[in-house]
Amino acid sequence: MNSNSLQRRVQRGFSLIELMIVVAIIGIIAAIALPALNNNIKAGRETAAVGTLRTIHGAQATFNARKGRYATLKELADDGLIQKHFAEGKAVKEYIYTDGITEPDSSRFCVQATRKSDGSAWSDFNITEKGEVYYVKSTTKTPLPYGEGQPLATADNDNGGDEKKK
Repeated sequence: MNSNSLQRRVQRGFSLIELMIVVAIIGIIAAIALPALNNNIKAGRETAAVGTLRTIHGAQATFNARKGRYATLKELADDGLIQKHFAEGKAVKEYIYTDGITEPDSSRFCVQATRKSDGSAWSDFNITEKGEVYYVKSTTKTPLPYGEGQPLATADNDNGGDEKKK
């Protein structure tokens, strides 16, 4: 064989072994990255749920100032204080928002944010007229009744974790 035919043979492309090694490396990287991505998605959903509950609390305060009582989610949506899809009982970013007290009055209300499915996040939440968000961390979705759960730590809390406020 002359040197030209050897050179052409070398330049044909990748061997099957080389391609299998590349695919294996990509598989290993994906196996490491996907759980972290899934955890970040769950954390984002929880952050969005807490933000929505705080927005609903503000809407309740506005409604109470105007009408002297707290409202149901439907009443808040009808008054334009929250978006209608929060009051429809359908999942919004994997959380379903419901009234924790069927008949809110002038002294109290509770709005629950419950996971649509067990694997969509780690916690379920609620907020009451006090403005504090409560949560329960569980492997199964758990609607959080009025006055139950642990208070969510806030930025002004020195321990910065999910521990109860002192």
